[in-house]
Amino acid sequence: MPLTVGPVKLQSNTSLVQISWSGFEDTSGIDFYEYCISDERNATIVDWTNVHLKTVASARGLTLHNTETLNVSVRATNTGQHRSEAVHASIFIISQPPALSGSPILVTRNEHLIHIDWEQAFDTLPEIPVVCSLVVGSGEGFTDILDINYYTGHTYDIVAPSSTLISPKITELFFTITCTYPTGMSSVYRTIFTL
Repeated sequence: MPLTVGPVKLQSNTSLVQISWSGFEDTSGIDFYEYCISDERNATIVDWTNVHLKTVASARGLTLHNTETLNVSVRATNTGQHRSEAVHASIFIISQPPALSGSPILVTRNEHLIHIDWEQAFDTLPEIPVVCSLVVGSGEGFTDILDINYYTGHTYDIVAPSSTLISPKITELFFTITCTYPTGMSSVYRTIFTL
């Protein structure tokens, strides 16, 4: 099923769409439901398909693309063969992780305060929120200085310690920043800052 983020439904699967619905009522009774799927240009991907009285459907074997918007429509037909107005929803496909831009993170130092800004390091889709994790260690793979998760900003300030329990004298800081879409797809940026 697609993941809902605010008003947007997201999914990473490019070959399957699963939908569910409710809320159709008719005093004479519902005879069957139908759904169809089209792209943002209104080209049909799945034509109207009868699913009987099921309120869930799966369209398999599709060829969907990253950043594509799908329009899903569902309608009901009652026992007198009168069709309802279709209800609509959109699904946005994110099949790739946030891209690394090729630009470095910006690291500035003012005495013991180190300011980190990684906004330019990732090319993200502007309408899709991301969460980041930031790990700073005194050595490769260490988390002895900072380890934060589920951070929604793109800047952070840390105080540069002169030593930690693991490293008695720190000469370099090892940064690892992971940027993640709500679908779980992520990219990792790593760099070293010399003190």
